[in-house]
Amino acid sequence: MNSNELYWLAGILEGEGYFGHTNTTTPLIQVQMTDLDVVEKIRAVAGVGSVSSRGPQGFGKKDVHRWAVNGNNALSIMRAVLPLMGAR
Repeated sequence: MNSNELYWLAGILEGEGYFGHTNTTTPLIQVQMTDLDVVEKIRAVAGVGSVSSRGPQGFGKKDVHRWAVNGNNALSIMRAVLPLMGAR
């Protein structure tokens, strides 16, 4: 990914991302939102991970789309975006 894509990804992860771990200690990054085009772009820019979707969770709600990556791929992304993230 080029530097513009890295900055874009860091911004998305700063605002919408979840950094954690799976049931074990495996690193995990995920983003959930209703904008499928953005979630698919995250997958394309990162070059790793998977996209899944689930139906609306209530009347008048939209489908929710999720990009997730874990393991060494998640760790690599975490290391790449860390210098671009806020202090929190």
